[in-house]
Amino acid sequence: MRLIWLALVSPLLAACPGGGGGSGLSGSASCTSMNTSRSYIDSNCVGCQIANPGDVADGSLASFADITLTDMNSQAILRAGNGGTMLPAGGRAGAFVTHRVDFADGGPSSNLMLLRTYLAGALAETGIADVEDAGGGVRFISFTTTTPFDAVEIEIGHTNAENLSTADVRVYEICSDGRA
Repeated sequence: MRLIWLALVSPLLAACPGGGGGSGLSGSASCTSMNTSRSYIDSNCVGCQIANPGDVADGSLASFADITLTDMNSQAILRAGNGGTMLPAGGRAGAFVTHRVDFADGGPSSNLMLLRTYLAGALAETGIADVEDAGGGVRFISFTTTTPFDAVEIEIGHTNAENLSTADVRVYEICSDGRA
């Protein structure tokens, strides 16, 4: 299993134009967007939420899904697909994200971000993510796929070894192929 730790803290494909509108993304940022989305949140987490989950597959780098995780060991998952059309291996599957943590006492906090691809609902691949600066505090986390897929998923897990904090992660777009 390949992981990325951050401790700082319809079935046609649409191309997201660079620039990202109000997101502050660099003009070279690009994303081959998926066109359907699903979201899941830890049902035991009081105060956890995902606002605007459909924005991760709307073809715009200016809009975003806003994920708030308030409980230690809580998680949220966003998955975007393209209506079941298989995509070839070799693309850079990933997501444009920003990450903010409110510390309860200024102590350390970590948030796990895991990327996966799926084909016909079955796990195809879990990838180690490269992290690139896309401008304006936005990061493009991605990996180069080695198997065909039809959906990309990002899982955000909130952990805090010291004290409870709130994690706020914005996911601007989930891409089947993207560049920062």
